[in-house]
Amino acid sequence: KNKQLDEKWKTEQSVSKQLQEQLAQKDTSLKEAELKYQTEKESLLQQSTDATQKQLGEQIEKNQHLARDLATVNGEKSVLETSIKQLSAELAKLKAEGEQAHQLHLELTSSSRKQLDELTKRNH
Repeated sequence: KNKQLDEKWKTEQSVSKQLQEQLAQKDTSLKEAELKYQTEKESLLQQSTDATQKQLGEQIEKNQHLARDLATVNGEKSVLETSIKQLSAELAKLKAEGEQAHQLHLELTSSSRKQLDELTKRNH
């Protein structure tokens, strides 16, 4: 009976050892898979971060270009507004001079008519 128990014990020890080895292999495989997963995850996060930073950099550059363009346009607008004010002032001045010239013409015409009328009366 002892011999049977010895055999059974040896068999169980052998099976137990095999199961422990399988468990150790599974444990190693699991650790390798976890490491691979973590590495992939970190790589994807880094790629995502890099892509986001690149997009942000490009957007900032575009915004800077737009800001410069806007500043240029605002500067040109200011120059045009100043030119319009100067032209409006010159136009008002020319209108006033034109009105004065017209008034002077009317006065000269009236005066000339009076003189012509007086000369005509004298000659008759």
